[in-house]
Amino acid sequence: MQTLLQSAVENEVVPFAIAARITREGIAEKAASGGAAMDSIFRVASMTKAVTSVAVMQLVEQGKVALDEPAVTYTERLRDKQVLAGFDADGTPRLRDPASQPTIRQLLTHTAGFAYVVWNADLLRVAKHMGMDMSRDVGADILDLPLMSDPGTRWEYGINTDVLGVIVESVSGQSLADYFAEHILDPLGMTDTCFKVPEDKQQRVLPAFSRGPEGLVQTMLGIADVTFYSGGGGLASTPTDYARFLQTLLRGGEMDGQRVLDSATVDLMAQNHTGALPINPMITASPRFSADCDFFPGEPKHWGLGFLINDRDIPGRRRAGSLGWAGVHNTHYWIDRQSGFAGLLMTQLLPFCDPAFLKLYEDVERAFYSAD
Repeated sequence: MQTLLQSAVENEVVPFAIAARITREGIAEKAASGGAAMDSIFRVASMTKAVTSVAVMQLVEQGKVALDEPAVTYTERLRDKQVLAGFDADGTPRLRDPASQPTIRQLLTHTAGFAYVVWNADLLRVAKHMGMDMSRDVGADILDLPLMSDPGTRWEYGINTDVLGVIVESVSGQSLADYFAEHILDPLGMTDTCFKVPEDKQQRVLPAFSRGPEGLVQTMLGIADVTFYSGGGGLASTPTDYARFLQTLLRGGEMDGQRVLDSATVDLMAQNHTGALPINPMITASPRFSADCDFFPGEPKHWGLGFLINDRDIPGRRRAGSLGWAGVHNTHYWIDRQSGFAGLLMTQLLPFCDPAFLKLYEDVERAFYSAD
Protein backbone atom coordinates (compact mmCIF):
# COMPACT_ATOMS: atom_id res chain seq x y z
CA MET A 1 0.00 0.00 0.00
CA GLN A 2 2.83 2.37 0.83
CA THR A 3 4.35 1.86 -2.63
CA LEU A 4 0.99 2.50 -4.27
CA LEU A 5 0.49 5.80 -2.46
CA GLN A 6 4.07 6.91 -2.94
CA SER A 7 3.82 6.28 -6.68
CA ALA A 8 0.61 8.31 -6.79
CA VAL A 9 2.39 11.27 -5.21
CA GLU A 10 5.42 10.97 -7.48
CA ASN A 11 3.17 10.92 -10.55
CA GLU A 12 1.06 13.86 -9.30
CA VAL A 13 -2.10 11.81 -9.06
CA VAL A 14 -2.47 13.33 -5.58
CA PRO A 15 -0.42 15.85 -3.56
CA PHE A 16 -0.51 13.46 -0.57
CA ALA A 17 -2.72 10.65 0.64
CA ILE A 18 -3.70 8.50 3.61
CA ALA A 19 -5.22 5.04 3.26
CA ALA A 20 -6.50 2.86 6.07
CA ARG A 21 -8.20 -0.50 6.41
CA ILE A 22 -10.37 -0.64 9.52
CA THR A 23 -11.79 -3.75 11.18
CA ARG A 24 -14.10 -4.08 14.17
CA GLU A 25 -10.98 -4.25 16.33
CA GLY A 26 -9.24 -1.17 14.94
CA ILE A 27 -6.93 -0.03 12.14
CA ALA A 28 -5.50 -3.18 10.58
CA GLU A 29 -3.43 -1.49 7.87
CA LYS A 30 -2.49 2.07 7.05
CA ALA A 31 -0.18 3.97 4.72
CA ALA A 32 0.70 7.61 4.16
CA SER A 33 2.55 9.59 1.52
CA GLY A 34 3.41 13.18 0.63
CA GLY A 35 3.79 14.33 4.22
CA ALA A 36 0.28 13.47 5.40
CA ALA A 37 -0.11 11.71 8.74
CA MET A 38 -2.90 9.95 10.61
CA ASP A 39 -3.30 13.03 12.83
CA SER A 40 -3.30 15.50 9.92
CA ILE A 41 -6.47 17.55 9.74
CA PHE A 42 -8.49 17.27 6.53
CA ARG A 43 -11.55 19.15 5.29
CA VAL A 44 -13.86 16.14 5.15
CA ALA A 45 -16.77 18.10 3.65
CA SER A 46 -19.63 15.70 2.82
CA MET A 47 -18.21 12.98 5.05
CA THR A 48 -19.98 15.19 7.62
CA LYS A 49 -23.26 13.82 6.26
CA ALA A 50 -22.77 10.43 7.89
CA VAL A 51 -22.25 12.08 11.29
CA THR A 52 -25.37 14.21 10.86
CA SER A 53 -27.34 11.15 9.80
CA VAL A 54 -26.28 9.36 12.99
CA ALA A 55 -27.42 12.40 14.99
CA VAL A 56 -30.83 12.32 13.30
CA MET A 57 -31.21 8.60 13.94
CA GLN A 58 -30.38 9.15 17.61
CA LEU A 59 -33.35 11.51 17.76
CA VAL A 60 -35.48 8.93 15.93
CA GLU A 61 -34.52 6.33 18.54
CA GLN A 62 -35.60 8.75 21.27
CA GLY A 63 -38.97 9.31 19.62
CA LYS A 64 -38.24 13.01 19.08
CA VAL A 65 -38.19 12.74 15.27
CA ALA A 66 -40.27 10.48 12.99
CA LEU A 67 -38.89 9.37 9.64
CA ASP A 68 -42.09 9.93 7.68
CA GLU A 69 -43.12 13.17 9.36
CA PRO A 70 -42.94 16.30 7.18
CA ALA A 71 -39.65 18.03 7.96
CA VAL A 72 -41.45 21.37 8.34
CA THR A 73 -42.81 19.96 11.61
CA TYR A 74 -39.34 20.44 13.08
CA THR A 75 -38.15 23.67 11.45
CA GLU A 76 -39.88 26.77 10.17
CA ARG A 77 -37.02 27.10 7.68
CA LEU A 78 -38.99 24.87 5.30
CA ARG A 79 -42.24 26.82 5.61
CA ASP A 80 -43.55 27.86 2.15
CA LYS A 81 -40.74 26.02 0.33
CA GLN A 82 -41.48 25.94 -3.42
CA VAL A 83 -40.36 24.00 -6.50
CA LEU A 84 -38.68 25.48 -9.57
CA ALA A 85 -41.11 25.24 -12.51
CA GLY A 86 -38.97 27.00 -15.13
CA PHE A 87 -37.78 30.46 -16.10
CA ASP A 88 -39.53 33.46 -17.64
CA ALA A 89 -38.13 35.03 -20.80
CA ASP A 90 -36.15 37.53 -18.71
CA GLY A 91 -34.58 34.74 -16.65
CA THR A 92 -36.79 35.15 -13.58
CA PRO A 93 -37.38 31.76 -11.90
CA ARG A 94 -40.98 30.52 -11.91
CA LEU A 95 -41.93 28.71 -8.71
CA ARG A 96 -44.89 26.56 -7.68
CA ASP A 97 -46.05 24.78 -4.56
CA PRO A 98 -44.74 21.22 -4.10
CA ALA A 99 -47.08 18.26 -4.52
CA SER A 100 -46.17 17.19 -0.97
CA GLN A 101 -43.95 18.25 1.89
CA PRO A 102 -40.48 16.64 2.18
CA THR A 103 -40.10 14.14 5.00
CA ILE A 104 -37.16 13.27 7.24
CA ARG A 105 -36.68 9.98 5.36
CA GLN A 106 -36.57 11.85 2.06
CA LEU A 107 -33.96 14.26 3.42
CA LEU A 108 -31.81 11.33 4.57
CA THR A 109 -32.07 9.69 1.13
CA HIS A 110 -31.65 12.78 -1.09
CA THR A 111 -35.16 12.37 -2.49
CA ALA A 112 -36.65 15.50 -0.89
CA GLY A 113 -36.23 17.62 -4.03
CA PHE A 114 -33.18 19.63 -3.01
CA ALA A 115 -30.07 19.85 -5.20
CA TYR A 116 -26.55 21.32 -5.20
CA VAL A 117 -25.49 24.10 -7.56
CA VAL A 118 -22.32 22.13 -8.39
CA TRP A 119 -24.40 19.44 -10.15
CA ASN A 120 -27.51 21.34 -11.21
CA ALA A 121 -27.15 24.15 -13.75
CA ASP A 122 -30.73 25.37 -13.25
CA LEU A 123 -30.18 25.73 -9.50
CA LEU A 124 -26.95 27.63 -10.17
CA ARG A 125 -28.97 29.96 -12.40
CA VAL A 126 -31.52 30.48 -9.59
CA ALA A 127 -28.75 31.18 -7.06
CA LYS A 128 -27.24 33.85 -9.30
CA HIS A 129 -30.68 35.42 -9.78
CA MET A 130 -31.02 35.54 -5.97
CA GLY A 131 -27.68 37.35 -5.73
CA MET A 132 -25.77 34.46 -4.18
CA ASP A 133 -22.07 34.33 -5.00
CA MET A 134 -21.61 30.56 -5.02
CA SER A 135 -17.82 30.91 -5.31
CA ARG A 136 -17.93 31.94 -1.64
CA ASP A 137 -19.39 30.35 1.47
CA VAL A 138 -22.99 31.60 1.52
CA GLY A 139 -23.67 29.95 4.88
CA ALA A 140 -27.26 29.39 5.94
CA ASP A 141 -28.55 31.29 2.90
CA ILE A 142 -28.14 28.06 0.94
CA LEU A 143 -31.28 26.83 2.71
CA ASP A 144 -33.32 29.50 0.92
CA LEU A 145 -32.85 27.85 -2.49
CA PRO A 146 -35.98 26.17 -3.92
CA LEU A 147 -36.66 22.51 -4.49
CA MET A 148 -35.84 21.20 -7.96
CA SER A 149 -38.43 18.42 -8.01
CA ASP A 150 -41.42 17.24 -6.01
CA PRO A 151 -40.44 15.28 -2.90
CA GLY A 152 -40.21 11.53 -3.43
CA THR A 153 -40.13 11.67 -7.23
CA ARG A 154 -36.37 11.45 -7.93
CA TRP A 155 -32.98 11.00 -6.33
CA GLU A 156 -30.75 14.07 -6.55
CA TYR A 157 -27.75 14.83 -4.39
CA GLY A 158 -28.36 18.09 -2.58
CA ILE A 159 -28.44 20.19 0.57
CA ASN A 160 -30.78 17.76 2.34
CA THR A 161 -28.32 17.04 5.16
CA ASP A 162 -27.81 20.75 5.83
CA VAL A 163 -31.55 20.90 6.45
CA LEU A 164 -31.22 17.88 8.77
CA GLY A 165 -28.50 19.72 10.71
CA VAL A 166 -30.91 22.60 11.31
CA ILE A 167 -33.53 20.08 12.46
CA VAL A 168 -31.07 18.50 14.93
CA GLU A 169 -30.47 21.96 16.38
CA SER A 170 -34.18 22.76 16.56
CA VAL A 171 -35.16 19.48 18.21
CA SER A 172 -32.21 19.20 20.60
CA GLY A 173 -31.97 22.86 21.57
CA GLN A 174 -28.20 22.70 21.00
CA SER A 175 -25.95 24.00 18.25
CA LEU A 176 -24.92 21.24 15.86
CA ALA A 177 -21.34 21.59 17.10
CA ASP A 178 -22.38 21.07 20.71
CA TYR A 179 -24.75 18.21 19.83
CA PHE A 180 -22.04 16.40 17.87
CA ALA A 181 -19.52 16.87 20.67
CA GLU A 182 -21.80 15.62 23.45
CA HIS A 183 -23.55 12.75 21.70
CA ILE A 184 -21.08 11.46 19.08
CA LEU A 185 -17.57 12.91 19.02
CA ASP A 186 -16.67 12.89 22.72
CA PRO A 187 -18.16 9.44 23.42
CA LEU A 188 -16.19 8.00 20.47
CA GLY A 189 -12.94 9.75 21.35
CA MET A 190 -12.93 11.78 18.13
CA THR A 191 -10.94 14.58 19.73
CA ASP A 192 -9.76 16.27 16.52
CA THR A 193 -13.13 16.44 14.72
CA CYS A 194 -14.81 19.84 14.80
CA PHE A 195 -16.35 22.68 12.82
CA LYS A 196 -13.84 25.27 14.06
CA VAL A 197 -10.21 24.11 14.19
CA PRO A 198 -8.58 25.58 17.33
CA GLU A 199 -5.57 27.79 16.82
CA ASP A 200 -3.23 25.30 18.51
CA LYS A 201 -4.19 22.66 15.90
CA GLN A 202 -4.05 24.86 12.80
CA GLN A 203 -0.51 23.70 11.98
CA ARG A 204 -1.90 20.21 11.34
CA VAL A 205 -4.39 21.40 8.70
CA LEU A 206 -3.28 20.16 5.28
CA PRO A 207 -3.26 22.48 2.25
CA ALA A 208 -5.79 22.08 -0.53
CA PHE A 209 -4.91 21.52 -4.18
CA SER A 210 -6.66 21.58 -7.53
CA ARG A 211 -5.75 19.89 -10.78
CA GLY A 212 -5.24 22.38 -13.61
CA PRO A 213 -3.84 22.19 -17.14
CA GLU A 214 -0.30 22.26 -15.76
CA GLY A 215 -0.83 19.78 -12.95
CA LEU A 216 -1.47 20.15 -9.23
CA VAL A 217 -1.71 23.70 -7.90
CA GLN A 218 -2.07 24.65 -4.25
CA THR A 219 -5.15 26.80 -3.60
CA MET A 220 -5.64 29.53 -1.02
CA LEU A 221 -8.41 27.61 0.71
CA GLY A 222 -8.10 27.75 4.47
CA ILE A 223 -10.26 26.64 7.35
CA ALA A 224 -12.51 29.68 7.52
CA ASP A 225 -14.22 31.12 10.55
CA VAL A 226 -17.49 29.23 10.75
CA THR A 227 -20.77 31.15 10.84
CA PHE A 228 -23.05 28.22 9.89
CA TYR A 229 -22.67 24.67 11.19
CA SER A 230 -23.17 22.77 7.94
CA GLY A 231 -24.56 19.32 8.62
CA GLY A 232 -23.90 18.56 4.98
CA GLY A 233 -20.25 19.45 4.80
CA GLY A 234 -18.75 21.54 7.60
CA LEU A 235 -16.47 19.24 9.58
CA ALA A 236 -12.71 18.95 9.71
CA SER A 237 -11.31 15.64 10.94
CA THR A 238 -8.32 13.32 10.95
CA PRO A 239 -7.95 9.82 9.50
CA THR A 240 -7.59 8.49 13.04
CA ASP A 241 -10.84 10.09 14.17
CA TYR A 242 -12.86 9.13 11.13
CA ALA A 243 -11.55 5.57 11.33
CA ARG A 244 -13.05 5.40 14.84
CA PHE A 245 -16.38 6.57 13.43
CA LEU A 246 -16.30 3.88 10.71
CA GLN A 247 -15.26 1.28 13.26
CA THR A 248 -18.26 2.24 15.40
CA LEU A 249 -20.66 1.61 12.51
CA LEU A 250 -18.94 -1.70 11.74
CA ARG A 251 -19.51 -2.66 15.37
CA GLY A 252 -23.22 -1.86 15.14
CA GLY A 253 -23.10 1.54 16.83
CA GLU A 254 -20.81 0.83 19.80
CA MET A 255 -17.18 1.65 20.59
CA ASP A 256 -15.22 1.05 23.81
CA GLY A 257 -18.43 0.60 25.78
CA GLN A 258 -19.99 3.78 24.38
CA ARG A 259 -23.11 3.15 22.32
CA VAL A 260 -24.20 5.95 19.97
CA LEU A 261 -26.80 3.91 18.04
CA ASP A 262 -28.67 0.66 18.57
CA SER A 263 -27.50 -2.10 16.25
CA ALA A 264 -31.03 -2.37 14.83
CA THR A 265 -30.82 1.31 13.86
CA VAL A 266 -27.55 0.73 12.00
CA ASP A 267 -29.24 -2.17 10.21
CA LEU A 268 -32.14 0.12 9.28
CA MET A 269 -29.76 2.76 7.89
CA ALA A 270 -28.17 0.10 5.67
CA GLN A 271 -31.45 -0.89 3.98
CA ASN A 272 -32.87 0.35 0.68
CA HIS A 273 -34.96 3.46 1.36
CA THR A 274 -35.20 4.72 -2.23
CA GLY A 275 -37.01 1.74 -3.73
CA ALA A 276 -36.76 1.59 -7.52
CA LEU A 277 -35.70 5.24 -7.95
CA PRO A 278 -32.49 5.33 -10.01
CA ILE A 279 -29.35 6.83 -8.46
CA ASN A 280 -28.57 9.25 -11.26
CA PRO A 281 -25.03 10.17 -12.33
CA MET A 282 -24.00 13.57 -10.96
CA ILE A 283 -23.31 15.70 -14.04
CA THR A 284 -21.16 18.67 -13.18
CA ALA A 285 -22.31 22.26 -13.61
CA SER A 286 -19.00 23.47 -12.13
CA PRO A 287 -16.00 21.54 -13.53
CA ARG A 288 -13.62 23.38 -11.21
CA PHE A 289 -15.25 21.70 -8.21
CA SER A 290 -16.35 18.35 -9.62
CA ALA A 291 -16.00 16.11 -12.61
CA ASP A 292 -19.01 14.06 -13.67
CA CYS A 293 -19.48 11.45 -10.98
CA ASP A 294 -21.05 8.00 -11.20
CA PHE A 295 -19.78 5.45 -8.71
CA PHE A 296 -19.77 1.94 -10.23
CA PRO A 297 -21.35 2.86 -13.60
CA GLY A 298 -23.96 0.39 -14.74
CA GLU A 299 -24.26 -1.23 -11.33
CA PRO A 300 -27.61 -1.02 -9.50
CA LYS A 301 -27.41 1.21 -6.44
CA HIS A 302 -29.77 2.69 -3.90
CA TRP A 303 -29.58 5.06 -0.97
CA GLY A 304 -29.97 4.15 2.66
CA LEU A 305 -30.45 6.53 5.57
CA GLY A 306 -27.28 8.52 4.94
CA PHE A 307 -25.25 6.32 2.58
CA LEU A 308 -24.87 5.18 -1.03
CA ILE A 309 -25.28 1.38 -1.16
CA ASN A 310 -24.25 -0.96 -4.01
CA ASP A 311 -26.79 -3.72 -4.68
CA ARG A 312 -24.34 -6.31 -6.02
CA ASP A 313 -20.82 -7.45 -5.26
CA ILE A 314 -18.23 -5.37 -7.14
CA PRO A 315 -15.71 -7.99 -8.36
CA GLY A 316 -12.44 -7.68 -6.47
CA ARG A 317 -13.88 -4.87 -4.39
CA ARG A 318 -16.66 -4.24 -1.87
CA ARG A 319 -19.48 -6.71 -1.27
CA ALA A 320 -23.17 -6.09 -1.91
CA GLY A 321 -24.79 -3.88 0.70
CA SER A 322 -21.66 -1.84 1.49
CA LEU A 323 -22.18 1.71 2.69
CA GLY A 324 -20.14 4.56 1.31
CA TRP A 325 -19.74 8.19 0.41
CA ALA A 326 -17.14 10.95 0.19
CA GLY A 327 -16.20 14.61 0.56
CA VAL A 328 -15.68 17.08 -2.28
CA HIS A 329 -11.91 17.31 -1.65
CA ASN A 330 -11.69 13.58 -2.43
CA THR A 331 -11.91 12.08 1.00
CA HIS A 332 -13.66 8.73 0.49
CA TYR A 333 -14.81 5.81 2.63
CA TRP A 334 -16.77 2.59 2.45
CA ILE A 335 -18.10 0.20 5.09
CA ASP A 336 -18.33 -3.45 4.04
CA ARG A 337 -20.22 -5.14 6.84
CA GLN A 338 -20.22 -8.49 5.02
CA SER A 339 -16.43 -8.57 4.76
CA GLY A 340 -16.00 -7.05 8.21
CA PHE A 341 -13.89 -4.03 7.35
CA ALA A 342 -14.08 -0.44 6.17
CA GLY A 343 -11.77 1.50 3.90
CA LEU A 344 -10.63 5.10 3.97
CA LEU A 345 -8.70 7.07 1.34
CA MET A 346 -8.12 10.78 1.94
CA THR A 347 -6.43 13.63 0.12
CA GLN A 348 -7.26 17.33 -0.45
CA LEU A 349 -7.77 17.72 -4.17
CA LEU A 350 -10.32 19.26 -6.51
CA PRO A 351 -12.20 18.43 -8.63
CA PHE A 352 -14.31 15.84 -6.86
CA CYS A 353 -14.31 12.50 -8.69
CA ASP A 354 -11.09 13.49 -10.45
CA PRO A 355 -10.57 10.54 -12.84
CA ALA A 356 -6.92 10.01 -11.88
CA PHE A 357 -7.88 9.97 -8.21
CA LEU A 358 -10.73 7.52 -8.80
CA LYS A 359 -8.30 5.10 -10.48
CA LEU A 360 -6.13 5.31 -7.36
CA TYR A 361 -9.22 4.73 -5.20
CA GLU A 362 -10.02 1.58 -7.15
CA ASP A 363 -6.41 0.36 -6.86
CA VAL A 364 -6.37 0.98 -3.10
CA GLU A 365 -9.68 -0.82 -2.63
CA ARG A 366 -8.55 -3.81 -4.69
CA ALA A 367 -5.29 -3.99 -2.75
CA PHE A 368 -7.16 -4.12 0.57
CA TYR A 369 -9.38 -6.95 -0.67
CA SER A 370 -6.52 -8.93 -2.19
CA ALA A 371 -4.77 -8.82 1.18
CA ASP A 372 -7.85 -9.95 3.09
